[in-house]
Amino acid sequence: MNIPILNILNTGKMALRMIFIMCSLLMLSQQDAKATHIVGGNLTYRCLGNNQYEIRLSLRRDCLLGADDAQFDDPASIGFFDATTNLPLAFVGFGGEFLMDLNEDDTLNQILVSDCSIAGNPVCVHQTTYVDTIFLPFWANGYKMVYQRCCRNGSVQNILNPLLTGMTLVSEMSGAAQNVCKNSPQIGSYPPIYICVNKDIDYFLPATDLQGDSLAFSLTTPFSGGDIINNMPQPPNPPPYDLVNWRPPYSLANVMGGVPLSIDPATGHITGRPNTIGQFVITIVISSYRDGRELTQTRVDFQYNVRACRDVPVADFTSPGLNCDNLTMNFTNISVDADEYLWIFDYGNPLSDISVEVNPIYTYDEDGFYEVALIVNDSDKICYDTIIQTIGVFTSNLNAEFSYSSNSCTDGIILDVVDLSSDPEYSIVGWEWLLTYPEGVIASTEQNPTFTFDIDGPSTVFLVLIVTDTNGCTASEAKSFQVQELDLIFNPEADSICNGEEVHLLLNGDSTLTYTWAPPNGLNLNNPWDPIAFPGISVEYYVTVTDGVCTITDSIFVEVQQLPNLAFDYQTDCKSLEVQFINGSTNGENYHWDFGDTSITDDTSNLENPTFTYGQPGVYIVTLSSRDGCDVSITDIITVNALLDQIPEQIVNCFENSIHLNPGFNPNYTYLWSPGEFLDDSMSSNPIATVTDDTWFYVTITQASLPGCQIVDSILLLIPDDFDITTGDETVTSCDFDEVSLTATITGNTNVVITWKDVDGNILGTGPILLVNPTNTTTYIAMAMDTLGCIKADSVTVLKPDPTFEVTITPDDTVYCYIQTITLVATSTVDVTFEWYNANIDLIGTGNTIDVTPGVYSCFHVIGTDPLGCQAADTVCLSPTYFEVNIASAGEDFCLGENTTLTASTTSTNGVTFEWFNAAGVSQGTGETLVVSPPVSSCYYLVGTDTLGCQDADTICINPISFNADISGDSGVCLGDQATITVTSNNGQTLTYLWDPTGSTDPSITVQPEVTTTYSVTVTNTEFGCDTILSFTVEVFDFNPAIVIDADPDTVDLTKPTQLTVNQNPDFDYVWEAIPPGEDIPPIYNPLVTPTESTTYCVTVTDDHGCTGTACIAVAVNDLFCDDRDIFIPNAFTPNSSGVNDMLFVRSNFIATMELVIYNRWGEKVFSTTDQTIGWDGTYKSQLLAPDVFGYYLSVTCPNEETYTKKGNITLLH
Repeated sequence: MNIPILNILNTGKMALRMIFIMCSLLMLSQQDAKATHIVGGNLTYRCLGNNQYEIRLSLRRDCLLGADDAQFDDPASIGFFDATTNLPLAFVGFGGEFLMDLNEDDTLNQILVSDCSIAGNPVCVHQTTYVDTIFLPFWANGYKMVYQRCCRNGSVQNILNPLLTGMTLVSEMSGAAQNVCKNSPQIGSYPPIYICVNKDIDYFLPATDLQGDSLAFSLTTPFSGGDIINNMPQPPNPPPYDLVNWRPPYSLANVMGGVPLSIDPATGHITGRPNTIGQFVITIVISSYRDGRELTQTRVDFQYNVRACRDVPVADFTSPGLNCDNLTMNFTNISVDADEYLWIFDYGNPLSDISVEVNPIYTYDEDGFYEVALIVNDSDKICYDTIIQTIGVFTSNLNAEFSYSSNSCTDGIILDVVDLSSDPEYSIVGWEWLLTYPEGVIASTEQNPTFTFDIDGPSTVFLVLIVTDTNGCTASEAKSFQVQELDLIFNPEADSICNGEEVHLLLNGDSTLTYTWAPPNGLNLNNPWDPIAFPGISVEYYVTVTDGVCTITDSIFVEVQQLPNLAFDYQTDCKSLEVQFINGSTNGENYHWDFGDTSITDDTSNLENPTFTYGQPGVYIVTLSSRDGCDVSITDIITVNALLDQIPEQIVNCFENSIHLNPGFNPNYTYLWSPGEFLDDSMSSNPIATVTDDTWFYVTITQASLPGCQIVDSILLLIPDDFDITTGDETVTSCDFDEVSLTATITGNTNVVITWKDVDGNILGTGPILLVNPTNTTTYIAMAMDTLGCIKADSVTVLKPDPTFEVTITPDDTVYCYIQTITLVATSTVDVTFEWYNANIDLIGTGNTIDVTPGVYSCFHVIGTDPLGCQAADTVCLSPTYFEVNIASAGEDFCLGENTTLTASTTSTNGVTFEWFNAAGVSQGTGETLVVSPPVSSCYYLVGTDTLGCQDADTICINPISFNADISGDSGVCLGDQATITVTSNNGQTLTYLWDPTGSTDPSITVQPEVTTTYSVTVTNTEFGCDTILSFTVEVFDFNPAIVIDADPDTVDLTKPTQLTVNQNPDFDYVWEAIPPGEDIPPIYNPLVTPTESTTYCVTVTDDHGCTGTACIAVAVNDLFCDDRDIFIPNAFTPNSSGVNDMLFVRSNFIATMELVIYNRWGEKVFSTTDQTIGWDGTYKSQLLAPDVFGYYLSVTCPNEETYTKKGNITLLH
């Protein structure tokens, strides 16, 4: 489709502007004419030093709807007051007033005009700032700076009577703030003049503290200010100031409706979500703190205009931007809040193709760059947006290619790259190289770059080339290959080897590389990367290695050493284990011997001809090694054998008839003993000798395997002098805890040592006497040993009773009831026999028990005897006890209803417990006292029991004296009413009265409490002195909650109703009265009334307690003007089904009858109506007329029977 798109767009935009202008005029003409001017402001100061302060007053007024005489003050008056006493400070300025001139050059306007995104009346805010300096001496109580003005816009919705309500701006400076030359918080810009209904508020109030102290923010109820009588107080009135009255349902908790407005106390972040269109007053308090102490405070007043906001369409789209494969381009529409779309694929070309698809695909005719435009609008065709982007389409034959080579790889890799890319149509203008290897990435934009890099071991390298032509089209090529830094590491062990050995030449061979070796003699090249060399003579090997890219060459020299010839012999002696070794080796210099004796820690030697002594005879493997660089060794087996003397020098025969001479003999030896007459066998290895005196014996030792070798030795057999030892009796008995003396007696050879031991062998002492004191039966052993070590022993046992042996009597010393038989029981920890004795030591019984009835204080003894004859005893003394109990009372006659206390006493000191019983024998409690209040005469019985169970009892009877009185009266009254309370005697008693808190002594009182109060009276029986306290509570009902009355609206036109409302409670009654009278108002909480003149309406509300409250409100009635001040017909309308200004109506609040006739330019009547609610929709004979100008005639009769006629023109627009 090829059409002149730009002309269409221009025509559409012109029509949009015309509709917008006409709508604005219509809305402006209907604006409420009663608005005044106050919008907001703030009052701040800065400390300049030397008690000089800069005062800054920022004010905002409505410059569109404000009254003509409601301009900025010139001058503005600032009042200074004591911050503590609120008194004016006459020493400041002129009697406490500081005047600031208007700086007209400083004023600015902030204007909101309804457009496609915002619906509603225009708003204009005019702002100015007063700045001046003043001298303020130090004032400890602090300063309070004040500015006042009246009045606020009548369109404000959240406060009552805004037309009569002013504004007060306050800034406070403490004495502490003056001491540190402290500034008030400084306020930046105000919040935006409008916000959107049902949209989140997200705004940070731009307040700062120039000295870095902390700020605190809070919402507060605004102060009222000047009034309509004194709308510009100069000087301002002194504090305190009245707060504005919130219009229900608004309050400080929710100043705008919806999600309540709130402010973060630390950051000043304002949030909320209003749900009502209108104008709202906001006040924020900002305080400055240092070290937790408030120094300054200022208030910011402003208005929020809540408007209906439309989501404005935003045009946006995405595309590849550049297509180098073909001439087709895909477009993706990402516009927001748009309903209709128009695409122009070659913007600026009048013959460009277009599309209305959401996401079109378009193919161009030839290569090139093109501007693409997307125009969007919403469903109402009110808001438009356009975006233009440049795209390119080409059929590219660009080809990327390259080659690479390396000229160095020993110390890093140097890679040379050559570009081979081509493009038959366009020039190549860019190269992007990217070389990736394990240790990093290298990039280059040169055409033929050289890359230098280091790698750790064999690595895969990736090389990518991207080439770009003059159109921005690209092509790429990627290659990967293996590279590594070549290095040869030879085996250091190959530098020198022994003849006949083989060795690996390389430590870092790589099977992926190619190796060439020369000469091949003495080489195993099955794996060229790991060759094995075994040369017979020294030789140098050369190697060349390559990976297909790099090649290196190196060599290694292998030295071959010749081996020595090893040989040795040895010599031994038959009487010794020492061996002499003889080295017979040739061609060697350094040797090492291993003699093979593992029983010796060091059985090696580095001597050429060593001598070594073996630990035992035997067969050993001896190794001789060469230490001349090539390790060569030989081994031989040798036998070491010798006669070893093991005969002791002497032996002792301790009181035996005979003894063996050689118990440790060697069975491989042959022994010959002498003198043989004292031996059982002189040729025995271990003969038995029988002698009575000390005797020497001689022996000759030989071994068959060692002919010619013999040893001659001797041994002395010693015979000791005889002795004996005894401990006397075998047992000794000990019943007490005294020590026992044990004695050992020696006969015969007294040259002995005596040692005492227990049966476990523990030494207890030495010498003939041992003192012991065992707790249990114990055996002791006495041992005597002579100088040759011969020992004899004897033992004795000390018998002891059971250490736990004791006798006890139960019960022990005790007190018992008088004339009571007591059973005494004796017990013992061991098996014993018992004997009982009285205090006179008379035997009164045996066995473990005995019954006694002493009657007087008496003592008894028991003795227990165990099987050893040991004894234990115990004694017990018994005492009889006597006691009685008594009851005492505070009075046997007492007042009925009161308590009397019964008290128990006793003569016993032996822990008596008490239990109380009534006359029926039912327990009433325990303890020394019993509190009773019987209604009739009653008797009580007391039983006392001591710790032995002994008892005594007592009885008492008591008589209650009774009287009876009741209290009654008015239990509930309304606030301000009286109540009567009366005491009545029921049985003719003589009574006296004392009321609290009145002090009255009458039986009846009349009171008028302000709050719910409890009254008490002390009633006394004058005959017996009995009294009681009666109480009565009078509940006071206050009418609550307070009546909140409202008239919506509070100013009406004649014949128009207003809605009266008070806070509703379904249990309350409502009675209305009109002043002056004349209306019959229904008794409900929300009557609709139609006043014929300005009227005050009062309501009396009666709550469910019968209490009443009254409130009144005035409703003003505007005068009726039967002319164009109250009758209006628009001069244009737009019947285009947009929902805005589609119908033409006559607008008036006072029409009684009317007739409207509309004619076209030829005088033909196209519409007429006599009903104000029926408007013209721009049609004639059911057809919508074309835009044109029409004439009209309007005739109106008003309720006051006046008539009004008007004629003029109406413009119909589409």
